[in-house]
Amino acid sequence: MDKNKITIEIYDVKTIGLVDTGASISCVSENLINKLNHSKIELERTNFMNIYGVGGEEHKVLGKVTLPLKFQGLVIKHRFHVVQDLQYPVILGDEFLLQNKCNIHYPSRTLYIHEGSLQVSLLSTKSGKARTAKRFKVPANSMANVSVKISDIFLNDVVLLEPLPLLNKYELIGASCLVKVSKSGSKLQIINPTDMAVTIPKFSIIANVMPVVEDSIQSLSDDKSEKQKNKCVANINSSKVKKEKSKRSKSKIDFDLDSSDMTNDQKQNF
Repeated sequence: MDKNKITIEIYDVKTIGLVDTGASISCVSENLINKLNHSKIELERTNFMNIYGVGGEEHKVLGKVTLPLKFQGLVIKHRFHVVQDLQYPVILGDEFLLQNKCNIHYPSRTLYIHEGSLQVSLLSTKSGKARTAKRFKVPANSMANVSVKISDIFLNDVVLLEPLPLLNKYELIGASCLVKVSKSGSKLQIINPTDMAVTIPKFSIIANVMPVVEDSIQSLSDDKSEKQKNKCVANINSSKVKKEKSKRSKSKIDFDLDSSDMTNDQKQNF
């Protein structure tokens, strides 16, 4: 089931959705909601406050939202439960598949929506493990970049390194990070909050390796913010020009020279 992933666009944000025939409801992660345009999202109350995963893990439900899912130009509105600490940004459950008359054709790795009127390819997924390239000592009360070995099947790919619970055994904390896999190696950032140096053995498996759709990565700055910035600068410059003109007009003083002894040429020059 973990392989049934598709690319979805919601309010111009591209993300990954899991097609889960075993899920009775459809869910969206709290993290994804925080990335979307809040002015277009209205959180509704839900009938239940918690849901449980296949392994029995409990997740808090914050409410319900209606979101427009965009598949290759076709927009489908659907109601989702907003869930904390959800593994995937979007989970399309059984009720979504029934309402939209969906079928999965496994030989061609294709999701058919509305009885085949729309065909969405399932993403090919490959996962792996990141191992320490050598024996490494993390100094006390410090942060270190640990070299890790990743399979060549990810070579030149952008992947997500997700730290494993093994680090807890050493009382270490790993940071999830995006890396581009290269022959020169990759690194995982690890924090040692203890008062003693900790040594990690060579070839220890310390992180999962997950492929990433680069289009789904959100930049902290975009063209809109740059345009807004330029617009603000233009407004400031325009305001400065207006103030200069205003100063000039205020500094111009008119005198009545009709009763003066000056000639016409002198009056004109003055």
